[in-house]
Amino acid sequence: MARTKTFGLVWLLSVVGYLLAIAPAYAQTESLSIDVKVSNDKSTASATNTTPAFSTSAGKELLLAFVSSDAASSRGAPNTTVTGITGGGLTWQLVQRTNAQLGTAEIWRAFAKNQLSNASVKVTLSRSVASSVTVVSFLGADSSGLNGSGAIGAIGTGNGSSGAPTASLVTTRNNSWVFGVGNDWDNAVSRTVGANQSLVHQYLATVNDTYWVQSQTNLTAQSGATVVLNDTAPTADRFNLSLVEVLPAQTPPATRPLSIDAQVSSDKTPSSSNTTPSFSTAAANELLLAFISSDNTSAPNTAVTGISGAGLTWQLVQRTNVQLGTAEIWRAFASNPLANVTVSVSLSQSVANSVTVLSFIGADPSGVNGAGAIGAVGAGNASPGAPAASLVTTRSNSWVFGVGNDWDNAISRTAGANQSVIHQYLATVHDTYWVQGQNLPTPVSGSTVTLNDTAPATDRYNLSIVEVLPVVSTVSTPPSITATVSPTPNAHAWNNTPVTVSFQCFAGSAPIAICTAPHRRRHARRKPSNNRYCGRSGGA
Repeated sequence: MARTKTFGLVWLLSVVGYLLAIAPAYAQTESLSIDVKVSNDKSTASATNTTPAFSTSAGKELLLAFVSSDAASSRGAPNTTVTGITGGGLTWQLVQRTNAQLGTAEIWRAFAKNQLSNASVKVTLSRSVASSVTVVSFLGADSSGLNGSGAIGAIGTGNGSSGAPTASLVTTRNNSWVFGVGNDWDNAVSRTVGANQSLVHQYLATVNDTYWVQSQTNLTAQSGATVVLNDTAPTADRFNLSLVEVLPAQTPPATRPLSIDAQVSSDKTPSSSNTTPSFSTAAANELLLAFISSDNTSAPNTAVTGISGAGLTWQLVQRTNVQLGTAEIWRAFASNPLANVTVSVSLSQSVANSVTVLSFIGADPSGVNGAGAIGAVGAGNASPGAPAASLVTTRSNSWVFGVGNDWDNAISRTAGANQSVIHQYLATVHDTYWVQGQNLPTPVSGSTVTLNDTAPATDRYNLSIVEVLPVVSTVSTPPSITATVSPTPNAHAWNNTPVTVSFQCFAGSAPIAICTAPHRRRHARRKPSNNRYCGRSGGA
């Protein structure tokens, strides 16, 4: 009887193990690691700082630039800021700036979909000062959102006119990693980092400043943990300190039906046409949007007269050209994957212009030439004002993008909250042409979404925006699995005869599909079960 009881216990543990094995791993995350780290230090006053060339080992890497600098004057007005970062063919966006004390400590982000080779990163500062820049690339970071926005969690800031540098944040995901950058305007003194922290880079400048980057030594296992980055010495200097939480990718990825596949841009000095670099798409049924913005030199105002390319039919979605120049969105739909195609834009005038093409996986394939993937549209213009346009979403999990032109000045955009600049061209004709979008889709239909820039606020602009619709899901219930046993165990929860365990999977949400028939396994007495699980498409 003891052996038979053992069989019952083994059988019970086997079933429990099976159920655990098939449980969705939505709370699991991939592991973060550093791929590349490069730094460049300057004690001589300069308005720029460029890293050494570097290459990454993989695609889908988050890049963070940690910049700290001196102030041009002890009066501190105006204090130093980073005005822009370029490099790697990427779009860089500010994550956190702390410059309450003299100097600045800033974190900027970008995302490399493809592997980088011999790239360098150039930082431009508002003042000619001593500075230090460190670029770190991360493997295993969340690739969702725009330009690395999905890999950025909490941010933190700290400053003091005298004191030990410290700042904190509360983590938002398991196994995230916290990094920080600081500047000490008073003295060139080595940092003594706090417990469980490491010094990533440090520069004792000849101008008697210290610029440094530090981090947690290890990942933080639990979301909701308060993480403090601090130095125990020096304790009597003024400091600025900025922190960021780097988020790992989730396994499986968070359910977001829409994602960007291809992204290409082309910027042109005056011409009546513009052709993108060649590109390829990864899947069938992709929506393509062309975002075009341009200058104007004479009446009537500029307009796109047509788009061709990739063997597709292109159609106007939204045109805004109330102010000088134009900002337009055109659509097409590729039923099959595209290989080495280009898109050519024709304009009504020979003017400076910019075109960006994005392709989307998971867009609604209904309608003609992508019509089913287009929701609400919106437009904004002013002379002058801070660029802004709004729409009300028509479907849950839709994504809003926009394109604008500034006829007055070539000035970098400062995108509003939860938005990213996708591409920007500061034209030599003193115009700005740009594309921006929400960092992530909007979960709820009927939401008012505003795309805006907080700066500049005194130029004339045109801005067109569009809602991209995801495919409609036909599944409304979560996935489930049931198990039945024949014969049923006795009152002591064991059997002394062979048993059959049948598992039945039911469809809940893509990509999990229904198991078309129960899976039965007959096990001999006293032998552990041969576990097999079902639930994912194509495997059972």
